[in-house]
Amino acid sequence: MQRRDESKAHGRDLLQALLREIDATDGQGPLSERKTFAELCDYFKEHYVKAAEYVDGRKIAGVRSLSTAKGQLNVLRDYFGSCRLRSITHGDVRQFRATRLSQETHTKRQRTIASVNRELSMLRRMFNVAKREGWILRNPFAAGDSLISLADENKRERILTREEEVRLLAACESPQRAHLKAILICALDTGMRQGEIFSLRWRDVDLENGLLSIQAFHTKTMKERQVAITPRLALELERLKASAPAMRTVWCLASLTTSNGASPQPEIRPE
Repeated sequence: MQRRDESKAHGRDLLQALLREIDATDGQGPLSERKTFAELCDYFKEHYVKAAEYVDGRKIAGVRSLSTAKGQLNVLRDYFGSCRLRSITHGDVRQFRATRLSQETHTKRQRTIASVNRELSMLRRMFNVAKREGWILRNPFAAGDSLISLADENKRERILTREEEVRLLAACESPQRAHLKAILICALDTGMRQGEIFSLRWRDVDLENGLLSIQAFHTKTMKERQVAITPRLALELERLKASAPAMRTVWCLASLTTSNGASPQPEIRPE
């Protein structure tokens, strides 16, 4: 890559800067000056945006929600695609955030700060990859104030009162909703997330010791953990187990309910 000087002194400065860049990037810097963001997208998609891989219950590569990651990558490519990597500044990223927050979702709703933060998190990681590969000298996120503020995200935590819980479970006494009772009790008594609950298999249930094992690849933190089974949850699980002992998933029988409330004969799928 040619560099034009304005004087001998300027030329010496350019030479020293070039040598420092070559040293800092293992020789990759000068070769990557024209690399575009779209090229980074291609590299990132090939090496990082792929189905999750697990070893001993822990994620070692890829992403858990592949379709979501691909959607985020497409958003970033559409916005920055033709830009040279080294030309993207902290201000450009700040403008991207403002633009995304001003755009409605496909359902015509206000886009949330949380969803934009997830896109910014991917963008920051992509720049870290580019820096590691020697394509840029500095991550634009490090050139100014923090652009990802978790404190600004809407807090969605909501704890039911005792009266609300009683009314909720009472509503499950009707035949049309009876199949929901065990699932709701599991959510209320364990605090498990929806995906963790519906991913439970009988091999994860230890009724003798009163424990549920939540596999790492079903958790948000990618760490396996155990939660205690309360007495009323144990009663519901024992009822489900006795109704379909050969079912491999806990909630198969609970979720199979006809319109008049009668439980159909489930398909038996051995473990």
